[in-house]
Amino acid sequence: MQGQLDSPLTEKGAAQAERQHVLLSALDLPAGVTFWVSPQPRARATAERALGPDAALATTDRRLREIHLGEWDGMTREAINAARPGILELGMMAWM
Repeated sequence: MQGQLDSPLTEKGAAQAERQHVLLSALDLPAGVTFWVSPQPRARATAERALGPDAALATTDRRLREIHLGEWDGMTREAINAARPGILELGMMAWM
């Protein structure tokens, strides 16, 4: 679970951001357009790659941060299940 922990972009994430850059570069963006991004460093790095020279158009907003998962931040599903057997299944039932 990532939560609000920071991690660098993976190779896959960097490639996806580069693809976004290709797609965004083909658009005729209107003057004054703003892209809103999470202040998380990984999100900023994605925006910088995706927007390239237009990265200054990206504005951060704390409301876009990933949710905080408390003690689960940084834990795998396996570790959570080992610590609290069945808790993830109970959580999924709440969403149904």
